[in-house]
Amino acid sequence: TLKPIRLIGLWSFSIYLWHWPILAFMRYVYQSTMLPIYWLIIATALTFTFSILSYYFIENVFRGKKYKLPKSVLLIYIVPLFKD
Repeated sequence: TLKPIRLIGLWSFSIYLWHWPILAFMRYVYQSTMLPIYWLIIATALTFTFSILSYYFIENVFRGKKYKLPKSVLLIYIVPLFKD
């Protein structure tokens, strides 16, 4: 029932999605799998920042919307074909 714990629960999927790309990029830049503690602190801050932003500006925008089949097919299969 504590608000900070509930917020982390709401953001958990975004945290799950963002943590790995951030850590992988930092390991690539640092050229080691063992990152210094300050890099891990930065990674944690970036993960939470991107997670919160994507939760409010991406997930919440699409949550609860009901699309008919043609529009769903367009959004899921056709639009990604034109990514470049």
